[in-house]
Amino acid sequence: MICKRCLSRAKFYISTFVIADLPPDDAGWSCNTPSHWPKMAYEDLVDYLIHSKAYDGEEMKAFRAMYGYKYVENGWLGDIFDIMTNDGIYFLKANVSPSQPGVSRNDYKAWVAVSSELNIITAHCTCPAGNGRSCSYISAVIYAVTLTWNHGVAGETCTDRKQVWGKGAAKVLAHDPLTDISFSRPDLEQLKSGDKDHVPKPKLYLDHAELEKDIR
Repeated sequence: MICKRCLSRAKFYISTFVIADLPPDDAGWSCNTPSHWPKMAYEDLVDYLIHSKAYDGEEMKAFRAMYGYKYVENGWLGDIFDIMTNDGIYFLKANVSPSQPGVSRNDYKAWVAVSSELNIITAHCTCPAGNGRSCSYISAVIYAVTLTWNHGVAGETCTDRKQVWGKGAAKVLAHDPLTDISFSRPDLEQLKSGDKDHVPKPKLYLDHAELEKDIR
């Protein structure tokens, strides 16, 4: 008879690893395309490495893995590839150089799966600690994505959108026909006597909404 704790671990394993199956290399991955990357914050990195459940059902508390930012800052993180499956799961993967590279030390392959609700489902790495779903190389991939969002590089940028600047300027700058415009200087005596009929009268607006109404 299977105990309840073992059964819950089995269900956790199935829901985490069977659903989040890494797509093959020829599935149409995009390379270094931050506009495709899911929006993640540093808090998501902490929530996954510290508070998400490990194999034993307890919190990971992988505090040492939080040092993954060093791999990004030192340039040890390679190109980031991304893809989204039909069921709405984002996958991010990259090669990361080991902290102590050598002649026989190859780059590690780390990947992360993110749900459509932008929650980190699971992750894996080919390093010795990668089977535990938490390591500095996994952390480096997540940290790089959060860094691009913090600097406004990821997601849709202003240059990705359809041109919207300058619209309405034609109405603002519209003027009367040249034949109806007087370019003569107001008479100084009329200004002194208080005759303001010949003084240009610019329109005054109480708020921005009134300005927009007049432009339209």
